[in-house]
Amino acid sequence: MTNTELYLAFDIGGTTIKYSLITKDMTFLTHDVFPTPKTILESISEICEELIKVHHITAIGISTAGIVDSERGSIRYASDLIPNYIGTPLKEHLEKKFSLPVNVINDVQAALLGEALQNTLPDKTFCLTLGTGIGGAYFINDQLYHGANDFENSIGYLNFDSTTGKTWEQRASTISLEKKLKEKYDITVPEAFELARQNNKEMIFELRQWINEIAKGISSIILLFDPSLILIGGGVSKQNDYIIPILEEELEVLLPPNFLKTSFTTPSSFNQNALLGALYPYFITKN
Repeated sequence: MTNTELYLAFDIGGTTIKYSLITKDMTFLTHDVFPTPKTILESISEICEELIKVHHITAIGISTAGIVDSERGSIRYASDLIPNYIGTPLKEHLEKKFSLPVNVINDVQAALLGEALQNTLPDKTFCLTLGTGIGGAYFINDQLYHGANDFENSIGYLNFDSTTGKTWEQRASTISLEKKLKEKYDITVPEAFELARQNNKEMIFELRQWINEIAKGISSIILLFDPSLILIGGGVSKQNDYIIPILEEELEVLLPPNFLKTSFTTPSSFNQNALLGALYPYFITKN
């Protein structure tokens, strides 16, 4: 067994699970990924068991999709993208099995805390992720904002349309754009952006429609929280140089005059941020 004290972090998503061994100075020693299995708890337990045999692991952090019970570290709610995940007792099971402290946190909250560990964030920073769904987290007074029932920032369910039966994330998530582009044009999201940058009028129109849907939800966030900064994360954030100027144009129309004071930017490293943020209590305690 190695003598160096390490943390083990997981980032559980609907498609993949990432995990890393991280030192106490936030250096990544390993990084691995595998497809999200049906037996999440069992798979994570097996990985923990293998790594604990050969490394001096002192704590485990888990960033996960879904709504997390902040006291129990279990899954209070998850979409159908991760079947049978609701009620999974991540914290209880792993702490009992390995006698190590375990922190479980929503993945967007983890990403925001990971950013805060590496960079000085302005007060009232909101983190928004565009991916399979849409998630949010709010950092105010140097801590995460929490609601009464752990349902805070479930922004993907905003703006439900009773006519179509769709929520905001079903209209504005990256996967909704991906499906539309595949069905209509048989192209991917990166290909659509590349064509738009080449002045393809169809792709310019399709992307502007999609960004308009994003803006509708963000306008609600601005009116409710009045954040100083919004971080836009997720895989599509690689296109933020294209997205943000159009987003700001759309928001100027949707918001009352002179209401758009919020700045927009991209997280430094969204995938690593979630893994670091899962370990936030241990880094803070260390420092």
